[in-house]
Amino acid sequence: MKVNDKVWVLQSDIDNDCYVAGKVVGFTSKRIKVLNLTRDDCYKNESNAIGNYKANSVKLRDETLDCDTNK
Repeated sequence: MKVNDKVWVLQSDIDNDCYVAGKVVGFTSKRIKVLNLTRDDCYKNESNAIGNYKANSVKLRDETLDCDTNK
């Protein structure tokens, strides 16, 4: 994963199966900094929509999510 990659971000505060679109904007020593593209204010003030997420909560958008497959 690298800066500008399009990703899915787990929003566990909403639901354990809720993923939203995002874009990687940087890294900390333990987290991935992601711009949440679904926030209404992300284009007005990007810093309001950037969060630090655990690596296991961020997936590249070309990966299939569990909800995308027929079980």
